[in-house]
Amino acid sequence: MRREAIWATKLMHEMYNRVHNEETKNKGLIIIKALYGKLPSGVTQHNVDKEDDGENDSLPDDVIDVTVPVQCLVKNSKLVLQISSKAQLPGFYDTCLGEDKHLSIKYHYIDEIYTCTISDEESLNIPS
Repeated sequence: MRREAIWATKLMHEMYNRVHNEETKNKGLIIIKALYGKLPSGVTQHNVDKEDDGENDSLPDDVIDVTVPVQCLVKNSKLVLQISSKAQLPGFYDTCLGEDKHLSIKYHYIDEIYTCTISDEESLNIPS
């Protein structure tokens, strides 16, 4: 599943560039960072504030960077995710079977930066 998600993400780069460029041009919804997986004990969101150096070696084994797949889901400056496991989305996979997972997103919308975190089965509608 991990290899399939990595492969799918690599295939999404052209679409990511197109969506990102369009959203940038329109001052729309830009996903700065999105992380999916198990939260460390005692915290309420993944560390989406850490600078992206292009490497994900510093992420725990049970957390994956899903910035590219999430940006590809943006349509007309909106991101809507239904109530279901995010592990089923393209570019995602279940990082820790049987454990609680969360999706944390840092995004830019109309000159403001926001962060949000949802549980795996929760719906999401941003910006809102």
